[in-house]
Amino acid sequence: IYRYSLAQARRDGVVSDFSLTNVQVWFSEEEQKKFDRLSRSLSMAMSRDDVEAAKSIAMRRAAVSKSAVSRVAGTVRLMEDLRGRKTIIFHEDIKTANSIANLLRQRKHRTVIFHSQVSRDMRRDNLRQFKSSQADVLVCCRALDEGIDVPEAECAIIAASTSSQRQRVQRLGRVLRLHSDKELAQVYSFYVTEAEQRKLSDEVRNLEGVASVRCLEMTRA
Repeated sequence: IYRYSLAQARRDGVVSDFSLTNVQVWFSEEEQKKFDRLSRSLSMAMSRDDVEAAKSIAMRRAAVSKSAVSRVAGTVRLMEDLRGRKTIIFHEDIKTANSIANLLRQRKHRTVIFHSQVSRDMRRDNLRQFKSSQADVLVCCRALDEGIDVPEAECAIIAASTSSQRQRVQRLGRVLRLHSDKELAQVYSFYVTEAEQRKLSDEVRNLEGVASVRCLEMTRA
């Protein structure tokens, strides 16, 4: 299988110039306890070689990470700095994506949603509003990962994601498309676990000399 890296694509001018900002957010005290408890259970299941139990526990632990309330609060706070910029926000959970959209609307951001629980007609209309600048913010889940071309997008906030590298590349691709009005694409990736941090650190090393990369820490509420 032929592999074409993001670094190669940037060097070839196939994608826009871009910057990456990795933002550390935090578990609440209760979320941390639940995550640690599931981590211990996962270790025990793996030591017993209980594959099915390990899979189930790992999924529950991942859900705790993805649903961390700081991801939502951090997204809303960051959008105040990006107000008026054409931004795509990615989350893994539809209920949380809807919450983010509602919070942004309360703060007068022109926000539309795009996910599988929205009718096809509404998804098409919301995407049209985003492309035509009637809306500045598009909040979505996996429905936008592939097959949708939105080169107008300037910024992306990946509030929560899976560990899939393929998904990561697809989501970056939504905002790195070339566009005549876009000089620099900006990508913000939230992380709360050490595993997420390691994957982002690996990405930084692979993109050395290709993109501007910085790390931020979202202050605890």
